[in-house]
Amino acid sequence: DNGYNYILFANPTECPWGHNWGNCIITKTKPDFYDVLQMKSYGKTAFEEPESRNMVVIKMGNEYICTTHLDNNNVISRTNQTKEIIKYIKNIKNIKKMGIKNKITLMGDFNAINRDSYTKEELQILRELNINKNELPFDSIDMINKSNILGKKPINTGQKYDSLFQKCVTHVYSSKYKNNVMILTDATDMDHQPLFIW
Repeated sequence: DNGYNYILFANPTECPWGHNWGNCIITKTKPDFYDVLQMKSYGKTAFEEPESRNMVVIKMGNEYICTTHLDNNNVISRTNQTKEIIKYIKNIKNIKKMGIKNKITLMGDFNAINRDSYTKEELQILRELNINKNELPFDSIDMINKSNILGKKPINTGQKYDSLFQKCVTHVYSSKYKNNVMILTDATDMDHQPLFIW
């Protein structure tokens, strides 16, 4: 009813959660191009089956939009998946048509927190509340920040909460958009909150 007529959905190659689990992008207009980066499991299993992840990509004009959901509790899998994403986005950045640079937005659940969004005291509280005591996941965000492929920090830096686990693991990087706002404020009963970017 609202004019969103196109959906690109991808199920990971190795998915013990079923065929309806994965990532998607929904648009009003038909994308010019779409792709799916199927990442490896890197030893991660669920129900004794390999569990991989993916990233869905669309292109509209000179803008690429990428969304992903990285591994939630296996550091080796998550860091290797992040390396795959960084390599993919570097390849996009190298594509130029008639000298025009592509705009790129990368978003999703990175299952890591942005240390720049919290004070030392807040990080200590999160460590004490974390399932794995004293082991907060910073890895994928630190890696993307260090790569500087889409800036040195997510555009939603400063956002502290987005999930029922009372920390922010959803992030947005963009060479086009610079602003964001979290539309909902109750982070007690949902896995993630939607972000509005412009």
